Amino acid sequence: MAPSTQARQTSHYSLQDRSLPVRKKNRPAGIPIRSDCAGNGTCGKCKLQITRGPLRPPTRQERKLLSPDELARGFRLACQTELLDEHELRLPAASRPAEPLLHLQYAAGPADRPAIQQAASLGMAVDLGTTTIAAYLVSLDDGTVLRSASMLNPQYPYGIDVMSRILHARNEEGKSELRSAVVGALNTLTRHFHPLGHKIRAMTITGNTTMHHLLLGLPVKQLGLYPYEPALKDMHTICAGELGLAIAADTPVYMLPNVGGFIGSDHVAMILATGIHTTPKTVLGIDIGTNTEIVLAHRGTLTSTSCASGPALEGGHIAHGMLAAKGAISKVTITETMVNVQTIDGSAPAGLCGSGVLDAVAGLVGNGLLDKKGRLGSDPRVVGSGAAAEFIIVSAAKSATGQDITVSQQDIQEIQLAKAAIRTGLEILLAESKITWQDVDEVVLAGGFGSCIDVASAVTLGMFPPLQHKTYRQVGNASGKGARLSLLSEPARHRACEIAGMISYYDLAAHPRFSRTFACHLRF
Repeated sequence: MAPSTQARQTSHYSLQDRSLPVRKKNRPAGIPIRSDCAGNGTCGKCKLQITRGPLRPPTRQERKLLSPDELARGFRLACQTELLDEHELRLPAASRPAEPLLHLQYAAGPADRPAIQQAASLGMAVDLGTTTIAAYLVSLDDGTVLRSASMLNPQYPYGIDVMSRILHARNEEGKSELRSAVVGALNTLTRHFHPLGHKIRAMTITGNTTMHHLLLGLPVKQLGLYPYEPALKDMHTICAGELGLAIAADTPVYMLPNVGGFIGSDHVAMILATGIHTTPKTVLGIDIGTNTEIVLAHRGTLTSTSCASGPALEGGHIAHGMLAAKGAISKVTITETMVNVQTIDGSAPAGLCGSGVLDAVAGLVGNGLLDKKGRLGSDPRVVGSGAAAEFIIVSAAKSATGQDITVSQQDIQEIQLAKAAIRTGLEILLAESKITWQDVDEVVLAGGFGSCIDVASAVTLGMFPPLQHKTYRQVGNASGKGARLSLLSEPARHRACEIAGMISYYDLAAHPRFSRTFACHLRF
């Protein structure tokens, strides 16, 4: 269904004699809309405003997630709404999903175009993330990265985290929907790498165990149940045609090995790329995301664990959260008298991405506006009280959404949970190896979030300890680099298999001091 009129901040939809069912993410009506909780009525991201037509009474979830003023003005949640009459809807900018293609560029500008034309054969390396898929077009002749691209994982509407997707894949229909979505995304990326997509003669894909299994059509139910065992751990090679990829059917696709639990091939690729497996030093490698993977290299051994840090660090479950896309606030500085923000592309702020939320909460802590339990104190920039208190980051007059962009008490709690999960994982790994922070030579921060995080903010919050700044090394998308190395070299693929065999997986939840350690690190 196409919008009948267009406006800068809202879109108008006229629904005539059409039903908009409540629990199917609006797919029958054809209206794209955010749904971080997969339509379960818990995230509040799918706001729409009914400007013409009968208003039904709000549901309990709507009364919980929408303000009295919003309800009075006709706002409802799409996942709670069924429209059986003629209505006119307005879809706020904050309710629109991010653009699927987040980033596309030549590695060194348009001058690389001739290189793509001249390459005898091309390869494609993919880091299949829960939230973002990153891909690299590589010359198999000399290893040059010719193009890179990233896009929102189209499985996102089915849930922001892996557990939501595992639940959606409980039957064959759901599993097929998720698999088709990610295959379609890979084909979209291939088309953006045209005109010579047919020259792609090899592909490597890394990802966590859930993403790996969903792509291959493997069962995932057991990944959501203790002891979270993958159906397939070993490296697996499959022809592109079997996956439904829009490249030569006989092109080999190398799926790097998984480790166990939620530790997948993306973790193995990160270790391969950073060389953590070869270092004589004591090194922690951390890839922060919805699920955070940690590896400790100590005395020739590798011990890994994963922690459910949640989607807050990628803008999920945050009232004004969004992905790291156009208009996202990525940096926040709070002083006694002002708040300064920086957006990713310099445009008007539309919401807070993960690094922006982290900076904001760290700024509140640094200015004494939060107590140890994370409760907001008194300040002219704080509106509401108690559980409804919010700190204004950007006023409505300056935001792209026409609404105040705030950090709420619930947002602060989400950050508390995330930082406590990560710090607990770090502390328990060190304790089990009988070493202290003073023994740690280096902390490697990997991934999109790890590359843009302000380490000082993370230290202020207690996510990381106050080590010397030089101890922390931010390396960008190391999983993507590991995928590229494995694409170019059979020995690198063998090393990936060796790394997977070296790793001892530690289950945090089974540790007797997990709950106590976690509770301790909830405090600021």
